[in-house]
Amino acid sequence: MRDSLLATSPVDGSVYVAEMANGKVVPKMDHLACFLPGLLALGSWLLRADDPALADADLALAKQLAATCWKMYSKQHTGVAPEFVRFDAVRGMYNGQNHNLLRPETAESLFILWRVTKDPLYREQGWAMFLAFDKWCRVPSGGFAGLKDVTRENPLKDDTMQSFWLAETLKYLYLLFADDDKLDLTQWVFTTEAHPIRIMSEPPDALALRRWATAASG
Repeated sequence: MRDSLLATSPVDGSVYVAEMANGKVVPKMDHLACFLPGLLALGSWLLRADDPALADADLALAKQLAATCWKMYSKQHTGVAPEFVRFDAVRGMYNGQNHNLLRPETAESLFILWRVTKDPLYREQGWAMFLAFDKWCRVPSGGFAGLKDVTRENPLKDDTMQSFWLAETLKYLYLLFADDDKLDLTQWVFTTEAHPIRIMSEPPDALALRRWATAASG
């Protein structure tokens, strides 16, 4: 990834992860890729003892990528990110598609970066993100819907509340402001769909064998 996909905008210095298509690098970053800052930050925290230098490099990159993901939100009139952005040497970052589907990836990374660094910046950004969603995406019935165009003064909604809005986006925003003992990241890991799974202290086969032996002896 570092060698083939990592790029920097010559306009504003935004660091982003590009795409590869038919062997060519495409200067485009989807909101879907904004899970990566959290992944790098979590790895730097949990594996620091194995390679401190790599951990420092991964955390620094995580912060840079998170800043780019946050810029996807802060550049919009609504404060809500588009589906993906592109980069060029004249405009820097610009919207590739203007709709928003209430995606969770940036919220996930803000949550993990807060847990790892305790930098209040990530809570401030998360709160601003929530307020923007609440202002523009809430519907009178109490649910939320995606936006057809995040650049408009009064954007139309898409009449759909994705399941991941509840299962992931709001979960990560809640955890961003919750105490650390709510899902301790040294004891739990999230799947790609934000399902928490307890981290085992030993391999499953060994654990099952030990439990069987304990039951048999009792």
